Amino acid sequence: MSDLDRRMLLGAAGLMGVAALSRVTQGGPLSPPAGPVASTGKTLTEVEPRTLVSAVNTPGNGSSVFIISQPGSYYLGADLLVPSGKSGITINASNVTVDLNGFHVLGPAAGGGGSLAGIAVGTIFLSTITVRNGVVRQVGNAAVGLGGVTYARIEDVTASDNGFGVSVGDSSIVTRVIAVSTSAAGFAAIRTGTQCIVTHCIAASNGGTGISVDEGSVVVESMASGNGQGGIGGAGYVNIKNCTARSNSSFGIGTVNNCVVESCVAANNTGRGIETAFSSTIVNCTSRANTLGGILATDSSVIDSCTSSFNSNPNSTADGINFGKGCTVKDCTSNSNAGNGIAMLNGAAPGNAAHIRGCNAAENNLAGILAGSDSFITDNNCVLNGANGFNASSHLLVNGSRNRVERNNSTKTSGTGFGINVAGTSNLIYANSSTGSSINWNFGNVNVYGPIVDRRNPPIVGAAGSGNVPSTMATTDPFANITY
Repeated sequence: MSDLDRRMLLGAAGLMGVAALSRVTQGGPLSPPAGPVASTGKTLTEVEPRTLVSAVNTPGNGSSVFIISQPGSYYLGADLLVPSGKSGITINASNVTVDLNGFHVLGPAAGGGGSLAGIAVGTIFLSTITVRNGVVRQVGNAAVGLGGVTYARIEDVTASDNGFGVSVGDSSIVTRVIAVSTSAAGFAAIRTGTQCIVTHCIAASNGGTGISVDEGSVVVESMASGNGQGGIGGAGYVNIKNCTARSNSSFGIGTVNNCVVESCVAANNTGRGIETAFSSTIVNCTSRANTLGGILATDSSVIDSCTSSFNSNPNSTADGINFGKGCTVKDCTSNSNAGNGIAMLNGAAPGNAAHIRGCNAAENNLAGILAGSDSFITDNNCVLNGANGFNASSHLLVNGSRNRVERNNSTKTSGTGFGINVAGTSNLIYANSSTGSSINWNFGNVNVYGPIVDRRNPPIVGAAGSGNVPSTMATTDPFANITY
């Protein structure tokens, strides 16, 4: 290519570039629109629409560092130091949210140092207050005191080394709260009104009860340990599920009437592990090594698929499972307890009217199963009870009358106790089996029972093959009680 051709080619490219640039520059007018110049950025209010808790926005007084007097959303911008004689934040309005923003509300010293509450309300009849996302430490009164507030919410808060813990009023929620080392002995570290939800919380090493909820409340997937009183306590109509209570200085889990305790663990408490009042249900729970006993449900309750073991006290009276009148105890295991394995309350109370079926009671110091009157006792297994020197006990002891005792098994390798002991009158006793006790059967007068067939020395004949093999039971009576 000649120099002339190259110059012509470069010239054409230059013209094309100028044309393209011309098209770009024609995209819009060069003059700004008429009127005042406006910012295209966001205002500070738009960036952070909440109100900073500060001396300017929420001025305090002689008893509180800050006071919130208007509804709205507030947040901390730094740690809040609470001096002696004052509270940190006092809330005097409904419809308030306080976001601690990950900061600390901090009292002057461990135990509170003379300070008042961390965050609390200053008036009554408030509602819809939320406190979230931070730590309250070393205040002398409540960490977060919303005890009279309905529709309150405390979430993602850690409260430690305070005089009191956290509280909410009726129809409120406490979630993901850790309450530890509160010093007040007569109060719960986490406390609610009626119809509340407590979920994913921990209450540990507090002076009082760990978690306490009022009627109609729910406690889910929470833990209470090492508290100076009970672990988790509830009023009536309470549902406690998937919780653990251990090493508390009283009961582990305790409620009153019409409650459900489901899939919980209670261990090493100085009181009873799990206890409820009438018309309650305890299901799929484990109670172990509690001082006063494992599981208790009073009248008209159900204890289903539970395990209670190694409960003991110095007097050897800690039963594994206790039940009241009209209760059902089914598919439970109660082993190695200092008292009875499964036992009614109040000895031979008339009209006990229990249903005990499908349970296993083994190696308890006293009786495996102790029942009263008007009960149905069936398909239970009692093994090696009367342990540790209490050999005079019975594997299955029925003290009352009008019971139906059928298809139970009593097994012991040696000892002086009774196998199946029905001490009352007017009982129906059949199709049971017993072995190894010095007295396998003891029935009182005026009872109806199937024949007792002694097969302790059956013929030495094994069974093998597919042909006919004769029975060694020596009876075809389906009502026979078998000694073997």
